[in-house]
Amino acid sequence: EGLVLFVLMAIAVRRFGFRRPGLLGGLFVVGYAIARTACEFFREPDPQLGFLFGTHVGALGGGITMGMLLCVPMLLVGAVFIVRALRGDTRPRPRLGEAPAEASEAKSA
Repeated sequence: EGLVLFVLMAIAVRRFGFRRPGLLGGLFVVGYAIARTACEFFREPDPQLGFLFGTHVGALGGGITMGMLLCVPMLLVGAVFIVRALRGDTRPRPRLGEAPAEASEAKSA
C-alpha cells in the first residue's frame, strides 16, 4: 500500500504542485483509506470484535471489520479536503484593505 500511495502522491505533486493547499493532504487521506480497506480483506479481524454486520468478508451479505468501518470517516474527510482545494476555498484571502498578490506583483514589475 505504501508504494502505490507514494507513486500516487508523486504524480499529484508533479501534476498540481503545491498550488492548491489541502489537495495533497486530501489525496493522501483518501488513498490511505482505500489502501487500508483493501488490506482489511486479507487480515483477520480483531478477536474481541470479530466481523461487524456479518460472519465473513464477502461481496454480498458479508461482514466488515472495524478497520473498514473506521476508514469511512477518513475517506469522507479526505474527499472534503479535495473538493475544497479544487474550489479554491483553501487559498489565503487578501486582508481587508490589501491588494491581491497578483495585482501588487504586476505593479512592482
